[in-house]
Amino acid sequence: MNQVNSAWDEWQGKLSLPEIVDISVLPKLIKQNSWLSLPVKEVDFTAVDKADSAVLAVLLYWAQQSETKLKVVNFPQQLDNLIELYDLNSIIAIK
Repeated sequence: MNQVNSAWDEWQGKLSLPEIVDISVLPKLIKQNSWLSLPVKEVDFTAVDKADSAVLAVLLYWAQQSETKLKVVNFPQQLDNLIELYDLNSIIAIK
């Protein structure tokens, strides 16, 4: 069974994403977890097994809302290639 909930650490401003964050589940996750209202400073992809480029739009939203560069940890390699392709390194800090 796939994890469908994320974990929010308000103290650190850190959101740990669930196993799947692709176009098939992102709308539900955004609504169910009120993602767009969270003051996200860091996004953790450690538990993510399946992701697609749709999650980039959410990352860009959080980056725009953040006063500092959005930190992303354990980012999937296939998406990391898109960050470079779209020249988003100045907006999103991949760790």
